[in-house]
Amino acid sequence: MTLSQTAAELEAIAVSHGWTLDGIRVEELSTSGSVSEADDQSIFLTADLRLDETRKAIEAAIEEHTPRRLVYDPLLEIRLITGDSPRFRRELIGFKSFLAKRNVVALFLDTQTPGYHRSGEEVEGLAHGVIRFDKSLEEYGAVRRRVEVSKMRGVPVADGYHDMAIRETLPNLADHIRTRDVVMLLDHLSACKS
Repeated sequence: MTLSQTAAELEAIAVSHGWTLDGIRVEELSTSGSVSEADDQSIFLTADLRLDETRKAIEAAIEEHTPRRLVYDPLLEIRLITGDSPRFRRELIGFKSFLAKRNVVALFLDTQTPGYHRSGEEVEGLAHGVIRFDKSLEEYGAVRRRVEVSKMRGVPVADGYHDMAIRETLPNLADHIRTRDVVMLLDHLSACKS
């Protein structure tokens, strides 16, 4: 479920990595669409109506497609229209309950944007697992990418950041090379767990 990119944009991103979205249902929703009578009303804030409309559209899509797994991208859109941390947290608690009643496993993508102060606690306290990806560009040298599993309920994890590299294989390389790279990544993550 995407709130900020179109299905065509996601398809283009996937193609650029040599991937396909075949078998994946992309539901396009927007928090910036027009809300009926929002400009003419004076009792409710427009953001309140947008939040309600967005929530209803998300829940309707989940009821229609009955997914077992859901990727929700990004939480930033909901954070912006809720306006404050307590309200954002209440919205997440309600959505988590909605998903739990339907046995849906969800992956929420969140970004920390420069200039937008937040601690992340409103999400991390509710999540069963938190995985952080970090990218830094020092004055000299290559880009440094790291991954940290900062929380995983019921599973021991190795604390701290772990260096990582994003490797893309060219489409004309043999499938066994791609498979080997995936197996190496999974082996590395398993080693981090133990």
